[in-house]
Amino acid sequence: MTPNLSGAIDHVHVYVSGRSAAAEWYRENLGFSVVKKFAFWATDEGGPLTIADKNNKIHFALFRSEKSKPVSLAFGANRDEYIAWKAHLVTVDIPFRESDHHLSHSIYFTDPFENQLEITTYDVD
Repeated sequence: MTPNLSGAIDHVHVYVSGRSAAAEWYRENLGFSVVKKFAFWATDEGGPLTIADKNNKIHFALFRSEKSKPVSLAFGANRDEYIAWKAHLVTVDIPFRESDHHLSHSIYFTDPFENQLEITTYDVD
């Protein structure tokens, strides 16, 4: 029998060609900011620059890498948040596509480093 996990993801590794540029893109477009208590890790070229969403629940560890290592990240949202994110992506001119999965709806878009991002809601009518 395996031990339980808390049910949350601690962090996701995201590989980018420039950590500062990536942190700025995520700040401007998704509201993420640098986690100050982990900022010292980024002083090492091999260490991550850690950023988090507004609620400090989703952490990305931005690692510098010239090699393409795209990831796919899905964020959960309720119906109102989902609608607001669609409007926001239009406002900041980020192209996206939308899919109706019958049990859920998803918006798909990419960051400038070819990482696929998704916002999913299960609050469908």
